[in-house]
Amino acid sequence: MVEMKTVIPKIDEDTGVAWLTLNRPEKKNAMSRGLMAEMITLLKELRDNDKIRCIVTTGAGNSYSSGLDLYDLRDSWKRKRRWDEGGSTYEIVRLLRAVPQVTVAAINGWCLGGGLALLNGHDLAVSCESAMFGMPEVIRGSYGAVATSTLFHSGIPFKKAFYIQLTGRNLTAAEAERVGLVSQVVPDNQLIPYVEQLAKEIGSAQRGDSGERQDRGLHGKGSGLRYGAENRRSGVSPNEILHQSLERRGRLSALAKGWREHGLRQTGG
Repeated sequence: MVEMKTVIPKIDEDTGVAWLTLNRPEKKNAMSRGLMAEMITLLKELRDNDKIRCIVTTGAGNSYSSGLDLYDLRDSWKRKRRWDEGGSTYEIVRLLRAVPQVTVAAINGWCLGGGLALLNGHDLAVSCESAMFGMPEVIRGSYGAVATSTLFHSGIPFKKAFYIQLTGRNLTAAEAERVGLVSQVVPDNQLIPYVEQLAKEIGSAQRGDSGERQDRGLHGKGSGLRYGAENRRSGVSPNEILHQSLERRGRLSALAKGWREHGLRQTGG
């Protein structure tokens, strides 16, 4: 494995667990081109490792990720971009959803913008109590294309997704758990021990009698552990999910309007 500088891998094939730690604490683990390239490389390598059954991501210092490193990316963004062109952030989210392992995000602090997109790519997310979640880029006029689409894919209520995307206001860990953005919230000093135990349990549950990874056990159809597994396996992109959701919402709105008009005609209103 090539030496990594901005993502620290800790791979334990005995327990079947791999930890990937974003390692730019001085930048609140903002995602530079180098960090995203390393993350993509590691996920591709782990995807084909049958001895790894659970992948955990977290951040060094007091942040999970503050989002994209805009200063580092400014040169690549001088050209005109399509609204749905997610670049490397989208590639990481796509890989997280496509790998056969169960993925867990250990949110240890700020989780903003692109960091929120990464969170939404995981199957499970455990947060410390002091963590904060949001999309501050919308205050600067950015649409937040990748993070926005992953919000709708995550299954949280429409109005909550729009609230996060339109206002730019942050959610506390308790609020994030309440709307379903994270699976569980634990005290700050218990986050890593809790996730370590959870990951070991998942790794053990994924191991068959032969010791090989059993993908169907937790990922199979009807298991319920991986949200939207069929969409992830079929390669449906987050933006397609967003468009489908909005189209469905439009149909429901039209139907509701018809019901209201019918009711008015029936009552003579």
